[in-house]
Amino acid sequence: MKKRPRTQGLSLVLALLAVLTFTIAATPQKPSGEKEPPKGEPPSKKENKSGVPSSGGKIKTDAVDLGGGMKLELVWIPGGIFQMGSPDSERGHQRDAGPVRTVELDGFWMGKTEVTQEQYQAVMGWGSIPRSRSPVRFRGARFPMDSASWDAAKVFCREVSQKTSKEFRLPTEAEWEYACRAGSATRFCFGDSDEELDKYAWYLGNSGYKLHPVGEKKPNKWGLYDMHGSVWEWCEDRDREEEHDCESNERKNPKGPSSGEWRVIRGGCCFVDPLFCQSAFRAISRPSSLGGNGFRVVCVSKPRS
Repeated sequence: MKKRPRTQGLSLVLALLAVLTFTIAATPQKPSGEKEPPKGEPPSKKENKSGVPSSGGKIKTDAVDLGGGMKLELVWIPGGIFQMGSPDSERGHQRDAGPVRTVELDGFWMGKTEVTQEQYQAVMGWGSIPRSRSPVRFRGARFPMDSASWDAAKVFCREVSQKTSKEFRLPTEAEWEYACRAGSATRFCFGDSDEELDKYAWYLGNSGYKLHPVGEKKPNKWGLYDMHGSVWEWCEDRDREEEHDCESNERKNPKGPSSGEWRVIRGGCCFVDPLFCQSAFRAISRPSSLGGNGFRVVCVSKPRS
């Protein structure tokens, strides 16, 4: 992970922290399959533009078969309009997270959790991956991928797309923040309090300096788990070089700059303070970088009516 020169000191601290913590050996555990979860019904009602599910708050879910009885659960994120970014007055405001701007998004399916090691293994296997390039450091079937490069995440999405005949990809930065907020306009999806973060996230204050299985904390209002903390999550977008870059982007379904070396990561991880887990906090990393990064997927296939 890296930040630009104006936050270089903070970036070096975070980078060092990631290197130190992710070199700690975890107890090996071979990922194994689990019973197939029931398949939910996709939404049948029209979306609204308020950022609140039009089905009276009921969470709509679905699942896709990854093979070998392994499922990847998805949650429907209704289309809507929201205020993206962090205002100057927000506690812990990060310059890169501004300015606040209005963004409109179409609806999409999103992974209920970060992609787990057993899900990744079901699609990609481990056998052909050199230990030095392993996408995990802390082994556990229900642990999220914790050392996955952006490139590896993209290959996973491509393979799942081929398996399911549906389009899977990483979320755009706008989609990620919209889904994380789940209709909120506060520092976190649940409000502004650092103390409440313990209920929703694994972070420095409660993780014990180790990774944890996905889905153990409370979800946000749209049924997504671990949007705060756990592991940094890759986005599709390249980083914008300057604040004004986002002002020229399209307001509907923005996709970020068309060129650039760095990719955006979001959400914080289990080794950082609450500041880095805020809904609007953004960081960047090279596409080939492994340390501390995981991902969740988006499926853009239209829901069945």
